Amino acid sequence: MHRMTQLLVSAAIALATLLLAPAMAGAQASSAATPTVDTSDATYEVQVWPEGDPGISVLIVGVRLPETTQLPATVRIPLPDDAQVFWAGESFGGSIEDDLARPFSIVAGEGGSSVELTLEETLTAQYDAYYRAMNIDRGDFSLIVDWVQTEPAATVSFAVRIPTATENVRIVPDPPGSPQENLMGERLYTLTPISVGLGDTTQVEVAYSRPELGGGTQEFPIIPVLGGALVLAVVVLLITILRQGRSRTYEPEE
Repeated sequence: MHRMTQLLVSAAIALATLLLAPAMAGAQASSAATPTVDTSDATYEVQVWPEGDPGISVLIVGVRLPETTQLPATVRIPLPDDAQVFWAGESFGGSIEDDLARPFSIVAGEGGSSVELTLEETLTAQYDAYYRAMNIDRGDFSLIVDWVQTEPAATVSFAVRIPTATENVRIVPDPPGSPQENLMGERLYTLTPISVGLGDTTQVEVAYSRPELGGGTQEFPIIPVLGGALVLAVVVLLITILRQGRSRTYEPEE
């Protein structure tokens, strides 16, 4: 990734963290009065989005509580190492504009960290997080996701969202069927749900190539910066685009 792109992404993460700091500080008081739900019978859904931001992968992770759960209720969602949350809250399964951001905190789980938040209106909790930078060798892109099941679960379901204009896609574990594809050429590969124990570690490997970069370098185009005001505008734009572009579920266009 080009140095300027790295700077802008780092600045965006720092700004997002700064904006969320008051909410995170108040999360413990919010969740202390509500019971933490036992998720032993729940399925966690993990969508891996390589290049969710230029050169940076994004994780979209959610869990739906049992219908018998009484609200408000506190829930914990595993958070992989290197993941930095930029949004967490309640998902209604429709337009993302209807989702509700909630205060959250990072707590210790079994073998790693978890995101803790309190649900008040719906049974689905979700967070969006920057993850690791893509490994780039000219036109070859790859990523390894290290998932630790820090909270109890019945199963974990992984899906991988592959960008458009890519070839030679390889995903481990191997997806059992054909991907969904939308008009933009993005493909969503859904892996077979797996049973996991508390503290278990699972890896998902993703690799693909971009033919147009085969003879080039791993640098992204230089972003011209004309002054401090422009840098700030780009940072804000990055946060806005990624927040608006996040997808709790993949909806192929017909």
